[in-house]
Amino acid sequence: MPVLFADRSSITQILINLLTNAIKFSGEGATVTLQVTATNYHNIFKIIDTGRGIPEDKISILTDPFVRTEELTAAKAVIRSDGSIIGWVGGGCTLGAVKKAAAEALETGLSKLIHIKPAALAEAAPPVDGIDVHKSGCPSGGTEEVFIEPILPKPALIVMGASSAAQALCDFGRHMGFWVAAVADDLPDFKGADDTVEGFDFADDPRMEDAFVVVATQGKRDRDALRCALSSNAAYVAMIGSRRKAEKLKADLRAEGMAKENIDALHFPAGLDIGAVTPDEIALSVLAEIVQDRRKADAGSKICNGPQDLTLHRVRAPSLKRSE
Repeated sequence: MPVLFADRSSITQILINLLTNAIKFSGEGATVTLQVTATNYHNIFKIIDTGRGIPEDKISILTDPFVRTEELTAAKAVIRSDGSIIGWVGGGCTLGAVKKAAAEALETGLSKLIHIKPAALAEAAPPVDGIDVHKSGCPSGGTEEVFIEPILPKPALIVMGASSAAQALCDFGRHMGFWVAAVADDLPDFKGADDTVEGFDFADDPRMEDAFVVVATQGKRDRDALRCALSSNAAYVAMIGSRRKAEKLKADLRAEGMAKENIDALHFPAGLDIGAVTPDEIALSVLAEIVQDRRKADAGSKICNGPQDLTLHRVRAPSLKRSE
């Protein structure tokens, strides 16, 4: 029997067909054995019988609808959020399905595996959890298996102030996978920050959009820092300080004419109530609240900064008809 290559669902059908017919044709008293050998690149299946076996002219009937005879090839590509592509994962017959799946993955932030098959095979394929099946109108009858992995930028954490809690937030934030910027008048050596900004004239900076902003000035230009944070397009604004101080600063900003919806967006006291006392504990409680907010966010409104790209790994080449 020739060597045949197929995707997972097709292999299942081929094995069922071959085992069933091996038993049928082998005759009474014969044995049929399925042998599986795992290699670094393939799982090799062999069906061994001690009887007459399946007639050679019947084998192609059982396998042709599902298989290809060329070695598996792999390709990669990057699809940007605007739909432009760098690389190659197939021609026009597959690109539409790949781009659609790519857009969905960028929206949800979740990896996915897709199968692109001729309409007849797609409709007959049993549903498999975690695999989306797309119909292809390609005349060659090819099948592709594409793994899609969204590559999203790190969420931004903007820490305003140079207090001990601010420095702890910068340090912990990077360990939690955030891109961290420290904003203050007098900047110490912020080892945990990816970037530093001097002063609070920062509200219109693109880095503030959809960022998590924490005001941790703790007595040094609190109002200026809070005004900057609440005037931005940040996704989350919190302030470390007492409830009394926060209410006073909110009243001051209201008197300055700041919109009510901006002021009402402030999280205070910042962080989850874990009884935090030390700067490290306060930073931990604030980051815990940020993680909670971020993970509860709707999949349709992902909180992140910068352009989004998608890496695609084509792990199955198009199916081809068997050569004579």
